[in-house]
Amino acid sequence: MNAVLRHFGSEPLAGNIARYTEDEVDAIISAAALRNLSSRPEVWFLASLDEETRQFEGWVFGCTDGLDNQAK
Repeated sequence: MNAVLRHFGSEPLAGNIARYTEDEVDAIISAAALRNLSSRPEVWFLASLDEETRQFEGWVFGCTDGLDNQAK
């Protein structure tokens, strides 16, 4: 886990990492990744996502392109 945190520019965790649950590890790594990626504009522009990604993963980026009509 510390290698992943370093990859995203975060400080490694001290102590026994095994004490964290799977959900805690997921949250810690997700927060580190989002903090790192938030400063990269190319990550947040919808145009950089292909059509399939916009339809199925766009909600992660706050995009509703193509999603609004699926419920109708």
